[in-house]
Amino acid sequence: MANKKFSQFTLGTTNADIEYVVGYKSTDNIQIDPSVLDSKDEITSFSVTGGATIELEGTSGPDAGYLGSVSIVGGEHIDVSYDSATETVSIANTQKNTFILSGTFKNLFGGNPGIFGDTLEFGQAAFPSTDNSSIFIAPFDCEIISIAAKWISNDAVVITGNKSWQVKIFKMSSPLGSTTDSSNYASGVDIPGIVLDDTDNGTFPLKTASALSGPAFELNAGDIINISGVETGAIAQSDAEMEVFIGVRAK
Repeated sequence: MANKKFSQFTLGTTNADIEYVVGYKSTDNIQIDPSVLDSKDEITSFSVTGGATIELEGTSGPDAGYLGSVSIVGGEHIDVSYDSATETVSIANTQKNTFILSGTFKNLFGGNPGIFGDTLEFGQAAFPSTDNSSIFIAPFDCEIISIAAKWISNDAVVITGNKSWQVKIFKMSSPLGSTTDSSNYASGVDIPGIVLDDTDNGTFPLKTASALSGPAFELNAGDIINISGVETGAIAQSDAEMEVFIGVRAK
C-alpha cells in the first residue's frame, strides 16, 4: 500500500515500473495488472474494386474487438492501386497537361503560302511567304489528340466536281534543314475529318477530328511538323481563311 502522497511518487517510464494500477468502482477498491491496459492494434490492407481498404483492428487490451476501416477509391484522373507483395497503397495522378495550339490557313486555295499546299501559319504570318514556311516545334514530348477547323470567310466555300482539299501533317525528317524544302519532310499523313470537298460547296464548314493516334501525331521534344491543306484537282484561289485549334497533350 502506498505510504506517500501522489506528488511524492517515484517517476516511472514503463508499465514494468509498477505492479498494479489501482482505482475504485462504486465502493469497491480495484487493482489491475498494467498489462491489461495495454492495447494492441494491427493494420491490414487489401485491394477492392477501384482502390484499396485499410483496416485497424484491436487485438488486445481495451481496444480488443474494435475494427475501423477506411477505403481509398480512385476517381477521375486519380488511380489507386494495392501491391499485396509489399502491402503498399499507391495513389497516382493520371491527368496529363494539355494545351491548345492555334493557326490560320490564309488565301485558300492554291498553296499560297505553302510548300505542299496551303500551309497552316502558327503565330504571326511569315513574310515574304515565298521565303518562309511556318512550322511547329514540340517543346517537350507530346501528342496531338484533336483538331478543330472553322471556315471564317463571309464567302461560302466554292468547290465543285470531284475536287477536294485534305489537311495533312508532315513531320520533318531533317530538322537541321530548311523548312521551305519539301524534301526535308516525311510523307504527309491525312488528318481524318479535316477535309473539304464538293459536299461543302456553298457552306461555312466546321471540321473536327478527335481521338487522334499513331506515329504521325506523337511528337518527341524537338520534332518539327508542317500542317498543310493539299488539293486534289485545281480549286479556284480566294482570300478565304480557316482558323484551326489543335489539342496537344503532354506524354
